[in-house]
Amino acid sequence: MSSPRSINRFKLLTRDDRLTDVQKSIVRDCMKKVQETSKSVSSQHKDLHGSVSKIGKAIDKNFVSDFSPVPKCLGEDKISLLNEVICEHFLRQGRLNIAEALIEESKLELTEKAKLPFLEMHEIVEGLKAQNLVPALTWAERNHEILSKQNSSIEFNLHRMNFLMLLNSKSEHSRWDAVQYAKIFQIFSPRHAKDIQQLMGCFLFQDRGIEHSPYAHLLSLTAWQELEEQFAKDACMLLGHAMESPLMIAINAGTKTLGPLMHITNVMLQKQLPPEWGPKAELPVSVDLGQDSLFHSVFACPILRQHVAESNPPMKLTCGHVVSKDALNQLFNGQKVKCPYCPAEQNITNALRLHV
Repeated sequence: MSSPRSINRFKLLTRDDRLTDVQKSIVRDCMKKVQETSKSVSSQHKDLHGSVSKIGKAIDKNFVSDFSPVPKCLGEDKISLLNEVICEHFLRQGRLNIAEALIEESKLELTEKAKLPFLEMHEIVEGLKAQNLVPALTWAERNHEILSKQNSSIEFNLHRMNFLMLLNSKSEHSRWDAVQYAKIFQIFSPRHAKDIQQLMGCFLFQDRGIEHSPYAHLLSLTAWQELEEQFAKDACMLLGHAMESPLMIAINAGTKTLGPLMHITNVMLQKQLPPEWGPKAELPVSVDLGQDSLFHSVFACPILRQHVAESNPPMKLTCGHVVSKDALNQLFNGQKVKCPYCPAEQNITNALRLHV
């Protein structure tokens, strides 16, 4: 039960005569602003809640969770190949522990000799990122003959960057060291004469620093990035691999292809189609993957949309257009073959086989 003293204190605090008219006006204004702010927040929250509640429906509408209608292009016999591609991707990135675990669990037969080039390439790339040219120069000198046959300029570019770093260093003998190092450019003079002349001009700007000269771009961050990309390209070329990871290429292509495949599959399932156009067959849809995904390492027949092979080689017509042998046989009407792209006609025996 409250004491008389506390009751009196409450009465004193709630008596209106303790507030002046000005104070009452201020309180009323504050209450009005609080009510307006509360209504504004409530209205904004209502709009936001409405938008958020629609996100789930938009996701369900635009993202399909059931991919079972899409035909599986990768059979059980290709699982080992997929594991090998994933393993190679991790080796490219230098993730040795993950690659080793995958090899062990999937029982891949990948020798140390096969893994070593990827590990070396990763170490050299990391060195270039840290502006350490020694591993890359060692690799270039070891593969000098192969790089020369392929007209690669990576070895010259590595030596050029090393020369510029020597010349631009603040050591006492930097000029002399650069002069001595410049002798190595003699073997590159037939192909890089103008570039070597440009390097000799850098001696004029040593005192002020090459970064403050017309040749500053030769030591820029962009020059290092271009050197790194060129090395990765040439290293993959020597290994017989694509510069980009095959796994990333497949994933990027798959994300662009999945939507059209789902659409055409649903259309085919809803309509009565011949058995050869069933969901288990190759889907008649063309997807533009962009210029970055145009490799053309394997010719695809524009008529049957199938990759050529030894049993179905590409055939060149007299007009210059190329189709597969199976398509050529289908175009043959018993007398002549009419090109599907132009009015030209020819005998089927005049078609020439092309070798991929």
